[in-house]
Amino acid sequence: MVGIDLEALVSIASFVLAFFLFALSVVAYRRNRRSRLLFVMAAFFLFAVKGIVFTLNEIYFEAGSLNRVSYEWVPLLLDFGILILIFVGLIKK
Repeated sequence: MVGIDLEALVSIASFVLAFFLFALSVVAYRRNRRSRLLFVMAAFFLFAVKGIVFTLNEIYFEAGSLNRVSYEWVPLLLDFGILILIFVGLIKK
């Protein structure tokens, strides 16, 4: 069957939501100018990038043009960056 599987649809929906939240945090930062929002904004941006990376990996790995083992660490690094940015955003005064 040709089409997008459920995992890819959830990934695309996560990307869209993360990008929307990133745009919303940009608007909030422009209104308040709180430095904490910069970290939250960056975390949402990294989450959106992770969604793009995951979706592109699914497309290219389905085609068999890339080696999955060499790109598995990218989402893990993005998760690590997201967690650090959220933590710094929480503890920053």
